[in-house]
Amino acid sequence: MRCDVLIHTKLKQFCRSGLPHPHAFCPFIRVYWLIFCLPTLSQVKRKRIARVGVGLTFSIATPPCSMRMKFKRCPLGWSLCCQLLVNSLLSSLLCESVVAAEEGISPLAATVIGLEGQARQTTDGRTWELLEKGDKLRAGALIQTGVTNAVLDLQLGEAKAANGNQLRSDRVRLFENSILGLKKLSVRRTGTGSGREIELDLRSGQMQGIAEPGALDYEVEFPAGVLGIRTGAAQTQATSFVLRASGAVTVFSGKLVVSLAEAQPVPRVLNSGQQFDPGTRGTTSLAADAPERKLPLLPADPR
Repeated sequence: MRCDVLIHTKLKQFCRSGLPHPHAFCPFIRVYWLIFCLPTLSQVKRKRIARVGVGLTFSIATPPCSMRMKFKRCPLGWSLCCQLLVNSLLSSLLCESVVAAEEGISPLAATVIGLEGQARQTTDGRTWELLEKGDKLRAGALIQTGVTNAVLDLQLGEAKAANGNQLRSDRVRLFENSILGLKKLSVRRTGTGSGREIELDLRSGQMQGIAEPGALDYEVEFPAGVLGIRTGAAQTQATSFVLRASGAVTVFSGKLVVSLAEAQPVPRVLNSGQQFDPGTRGTTSLAADAPERKLPLLPADPR
């Protein structure tokens, strides 16, 4: 049987058999299974793999004369053999991506640790549930606090490790008449350690955030831009800030970066004791009588 006919036959058997193990078949079928039958792979990863594949294809497109002579005897032909080689390499890369996706990322929960007044949450934008102290929220939840006299405190992650040791968890205080989305709450583990990944979306009102030391990738979107905190495992100081939906930022400790959504964004680094005014695009020192100092702020973790 010709090799191309054999591949086509195997592909038919594969599609009818209810997803058998892909490594039992040729590299082409393995790639078919990984790309079309694993929806967990993101489009970004597929594009990265595609770029790798293009580079590999160009690197082997012109073989030496001796190799071309040898492949003349191969019933597959040089073109198909190159394709099978590329597909085999791509399938290995995709398998590594799947393993990383399954073993390298663990979701975190946001726990309500304090509540004054009323607050509610929704996951579909239609059905709302009132929040109570002790409730746990996952990524995808949208939180809204009451119009007046409402304060909601969230703890992002667990307070204790598996061995029982206390952890310094990131915290958020959402003030009255505010809306906050939890876009991403997770821990990414690698061969050298682990780091927290947090993405929030402040749609209206204002919030206080406390990002504890350690490896962290922390972002808060707001209507006019984004605020970011990037720290390494050696970081020892927590970052405490207040952000308004207008883009006004006040930093009480630590360091962060804020960038407005402009035609030519200019990232601005804010250090402890500084504040940013989105109206003037200016950075100034925090005054002793600044309104932000009078807010009921979360206390720093004493540990």
